[in-house]
Amino acid sequence: GICTPGVSQPPPVEAMCLVEAYPEHVCAARRGGIVWCDGGVTPWGDGRPGWSASEIMASPDLASMMATPYPLGDVAPPGEDEDPGRVRLDAFFARMYGATEGQARERTVRVRWMPSSGGGALRVTSVNGVDGALARASARLEAAPRAVREVASQTSGGFVWRAIKGTRRRSAHSWGVAVDVAVPHAHYWKWSRPDARGLYPYKNTMPLEIVRAFEAEGFIWGGRWYHYDTMHFEYRPELLCVARAEAARALTSPTNPARP
Repeated sequence: GICTPGVSQPPPVEAMCLVEAYPEHVCAARRGGIVWCDGGVTPWGDGRPGWSASEIMASPDLASMMATPYPLGDVAPPGEDEDPGRVRLDAFFARMYGATEGQARERTVRVRWMPSSGGGALRVTSVNGVDGALARASARLEAAPRAVREVASQTSGGFVWRAIKGTRRRSAHSWGVAVDVAVPHAHYWKWSRPDARGLYPYKNTMPLEIVRAFEAEGFIWGGRWYHYDTMHFEYRPELLCVARAEAARALTSPTNPARP
């Protein structure tokens, strides 16, 4: 159940961040799951203990979707299978953005992307204010140095209803929450060959100014994934909410050497 009478355990910060990120859709968090504003319930789940990374990717629950912390700050190569945000519970996003191509498409709008730098336009959803967040990221980058503007202005589109190649899972582009930016300068794990251990060496040349502009407006970056996709930016404010909450908690921890 969502709650147990007589038990007052607080919900996990990850569930609270889903409420904060999507207040028009997710109205409450409980220890056992989230409550949608229409009265529906999605259980939190157990995080799929003992499952492999590929098994979790194919059939996640809310707990496993939120399990991998999203790192803030400078860029460091992720550990094996560290893909914060790459695990998605399709039913969660379909409920907000559209379960069919028609539903998702009718909620999209065109956003002018870096118009002063010749960036054209990107089609994204208007649900949850994604269009406004993208416009603010564009404004941040219009104020960046010229070299950064030239990289950031080159895009490859937003909304496209499709499955991730080779899977039955929906791409985040299907819901209009993802855009590809600076494609000629991007790296993608499938464009590389694994090393002798079967691991994919990390590659990235994306300017950090671009990453910071998007993260400031609620987008995560595929360059922070082991299965890196450095052109990919995806509106996932709940993951940034958790990251900032954990950073604040660390600062106030009694064991923090930097604490006065």
